[in-house]
Amino acid sequence: MQKSYSPICFVLGLLLDAISPALVGACDSPACTCDKLPPIVLSSQRGCWVATSANFQVCSLRNSNEAESVAEHCEKLRSSLAAAYGLKIEQASWHPKCQIFLHVDANKYGAIVGKEFMQTLGSSLVKPETGEVASRRIDLRTDVPNYLQEVLPHELSHVLIADLFRACAPPLWYDEGLALLTDSQSKQALHQRNLRTGMKRGREFTLSELLTATEYPPADRVGVFYGQCASLARCLCREGSPEKIHQFAERSKEIGVNLALKECYGIAGLPALEQAWRKSINQPVRQLVALDLPAKSSGSFSQTSFAGE
Repeated sequence: MQKSYSPICFVLGLLLDAISPALVGACDSPACTCDKLPPIVLSSQRGCWVATSANFQVCSLRNSNEAESVAEHCEKLRSSLAAAYGLKIEQASWHPKCQIFLHVDANKYGAIVGKEFMQTLGSSLVKPETGEVASRRIDLRTDVPNYLQEVLPHELSHVLIADLFRACAPPLWYDEGLALLTDSQSKQALHQRNLRTGMKRGREFTLSELLTATEYPPADRVGVFYGQCASLARCLCREGSPEKIHQFAERSKEIGVNLALKECYGIAGLPALEQAWRKSINQPVRQLVALDLPAKSSGSFSQTSFAGE
């Protein structure tokens, strides 16, 4: 989930900004066409170890090995997610880089993102919400088992999606739905169970409500909301190519949901989508990008299919 941060969240950001001019790699240019990423550059200041790669600056309070390992993972994951989402980013480096802050426990994490969000495992923030990007950052709790697999893909998805929508905010169902598809299969199964339970109790949203929602629902409907976002995104991913869901999300804000459904998928309006979606609810879930690596090793990423699960 994307969050708003407390004022002290920028302390570590200022630290990275202060040392970043000295950490520019050989390929730190949008015009660079080399096939290989520049080597990761390590630095430290006031007990913070920083690993700078082509697109990321990772700050660890533990050691340089953790910072370097996570930076390497982030680069691989960014490429894997972009490929799965149908995004062509190979030659486009992020400027500014995405800052990743690794927090040793919930208390340290909560002090940055706000105590009201201490129950979350990670958060992302791209500023401003529209126009040219001024900053990208992700905060992660490293006390979470397999946080590079269980938390990072979800938050990095939000950052990638934010890059697609600079004229306006992305639709909430789409932003959360695609990010949820990067969750592990066990976590997606939990979202699916929450959806089924909510539907038995009549707590689900109409598709019209879901597709036009701009704010998160009350706490007693959050579980079914996430489950429904993931389920709808999964359904639409099966209906067409990766580019289709991006196009639909954009066009639905421009011309309305019904016309966008017809234009992008050939679906004759919300009733037809409702029928297709309800039929898809019980189909098996699968992680969008499978990450075959332990949380603190270099490992490799194995990409799965975006559509036709």
